[in-house]
Amino acid sequence: MKQIVNKLIDGTYTPEEIEELVSYIGPIYDGVPLESTAPAVAYLSQLRDDINTRIAEIEADVLASFELGMPVTGYEMKAGKTSRSIPDEKAAVAFLSKYLTQEQLYKPQPAKFKTITEIERALGATGLKPADREPIMDKICIKTTGAAKLVRV
Repeated sequence: MKQIVNKLIDGTYTPEEIEELVSYIGPIYDGVPLESTAPAVAYLSQLRDDINTRIAEIEADVLASFELGMPVTGYEMKAGKTSRSIPDEKAAVAFLSKYLTQEQLYKPQPAKFKTITEIERALGATGLKPADREPIMDKICIKTTGAAKLVRV
């Protein structure tokens, strides 16, 4: 039942699936036999929309409380995901050429610059320890942090 409710809350049931669910439960709605399951489908769809609206309201209140510095039981703010990118490939190649060969920097045919992870691995293969690789990668990469997210705990 919990899975059914979660699907209703998430909105992942299609109207056809809801109709199938209602017909599986039985053709009785409030004790009255139904000629069609359309009223039940409409009722469940509206219920799902109401639940989603209420969840959004609660999460907005919780977020507002966090922004005011108030702790809220059951929720916490998680830092956004950090992603790295190399904004200037030519500058990166010029800098990395002190440590790596062209074959270590480019994938073979068609020649394509390797990913950040592949470059880190290549630097590791040269014997550089992670503590020594990090400043090198910091010179060629920029880090971007995504928006913080409100999560239930």
